[in-house]
Amino acid sequence: MVAALTIPLDYVAIGGQSLFIPALLYLRVNELRILIHRPALHSSASIQKNPLSVRIAINVARRSVNVLLYLCRLRALHSMHHVWATHFLTSSLTVVALGSLPRTERF
Repeated sequence: MVAALTIPLDYVAIGGQSLFIPALLYLRVNELRILIHRPALHSSASIQKNPLSVRIAINVARRSVNVLLYLCRLRALHSMHHVWATHFLTSSLTVVALGSLPRTERF
């Protein structure tokens, strides 16, 4: 318990290493992967033409959400960096919604 008090508030250490930078890089790489596959989610025709890209985008977004949920449990990390966490969460949930909601040609 004493060791936890010596850690700065904006970093959570496990085994002497900070989680902030690796988590940020992982989420950023996932966001870039999502951006590569996002055009496949823009219409029902593109979803039907590119089911593999849609599946990849949704799986990457789900992994990002899982990492963010884990980081939210680390209160010190999430409370200090809630802006970037919200950014990545919004990006990931948008992809999950676009890929998961049924599409019709008529609006």
